[in-house]
Amino acid sequence: QYWPTKDITDRSGRIRYQDFGEGEYQQTESVIRTLLGVPTGSPYATPPNASTLNTNASGSGNLTAETYLGTDQGSEGVRSGTVTYPTPTSVPNDMARLGGAWTGEDQEITAASAGASVVLNYQARQVNLVLAPPGPPDGAAPPAGTPPTTAQMTIELDGAPVPVADRGPDVKVAADGSTYVDVTVDDEYHVVLTPTVQRHTLTMVAQTPGLEAFDLTFGG
Repeated sequence: QYWPTKDITDRSGRIRYQDFGEGEYQQTESVIRTLLGVPTGSPYATPPNASTLNTNASGSGNLTAETYLGTDQGSEGVRSGTVTYPTPTSVPNDMARLGGAWTGEDQEITAASAGASVVLNYQARQVNLVLAPPGPPDGAAPPAGTPPTTAQMTIELDGAPVPVADRGPDVKVAADGSTYVDVTVDDEYHVVLTPTVQRHTLTMVAQTPGLEAFDLTFGG
């Protein structure tokens, strides 16, 4: 019923910790350390400072932090319920803005109509989107024999189709040259992979009402 769900068991197979949804990463690491017998005063593998966690180790610059789209931890300006947002004209660095009609929920936003967009100003080498196709509400199972639903999201980099050299492995090309991803299952879709850490504007447009977007992750 929850995605993702984190379960940690001890060596005897007993569940010792469970967490639903994104986040709580340091708490999860603390539980693992305790079960492994790591001394309390030992340094963590990753510092607890969130800004440090998004620093590119190669020294090419800081990466944009993971960006949640739901209302619980969502981007600034995301509201509950169905709202029609104005088309973004400018987006601050390392922020996302919505355009068109989206329905905001705790963990995700759902395209209320075709043409709903997310515009992101980011710095990274790799950009990934956690997306899901339209489905029954509240995680209910579809009726037996129902064919899977495919949703489509158009992807543009700096106002143009994603160049060949910068496309993630999940990006496809339409007959008219536009670039997009087919969303067939709840998953993370890899959409941008540039040679180095760079700053760009990424525009994502839902072509299928009901498409769900959860968050964006970045790599160096």
